Amino acid sequence: MLWRGMGFLPGPDPKKKAHGKTGGTMRGIETAFEGVVYNDAELRTAQSGREWLSFAVRVGEEPKAEFVRVAAFHGGLTDLQNELRKGGSVYVEGKLSLRGGSGLDNAPKAYLNVVASTIQPLYQIGHKRPKKTPSRGKPKKSASADPYAPIPFSDELPF
Repeated sequence: MLWRGMGFLPGPDPKKKAHGKTGGTMRGIETAFEGVVYNDAELRTAQSGREWLSFAVRVGEEPKAEFVRVAAFHGGLTDLQNELRKGGSVYVEGKLSLRGGSGLDNAPKAYLNVVASTIQPLYQIGHKRPKKTPSRGKPKKSASADPYAPIPFSDELPF
C-alpha cells in the first residue's frame, strides 16, 4: 500500500500534474529513490509532542553506497513502522537536504536527509510480508452459515 503524506492511498497523487509540471516555483530539492532499509523504522516524539518516523536507507551497493536519513511526519506512521524493517526494500519521495556533522571519529561528515512525502515498502511477499493483526471489528461468519436463513426481526422501536 502506498503511503503519501497524510496516510495510505491507493495510487498516484491526484493533485500532481503529469511529469512534475506544477506551474509553481520550486521550493527545495525534490528527490525519488529506491534502496534498502538500513535500520528498523523508529517512531519518535518531538518536544512539541508530535510523532514522527525515522529510518535510514542505503542507496546503491558497497563500497559506493550512499546513506540517506528519512523522516516522515504525517498519518499512518504506526502501520508504516511495522512494514519498514532492516533489509527490506523501499521507495521514497520527498525534499532533500544536506546537513553537516561529525562522524564516529569526529571527522567532518555530510549527511543526506529527506523529509518524505511518499514511502512505499517494496517486494513484501512470502516471508517478507508483514504479519496481519486480527481485526477487532465484526466477527467473521462461518462458512457453513446458511446465506438464505431468515433475518431476525423485532417490531419494538428503540425510542
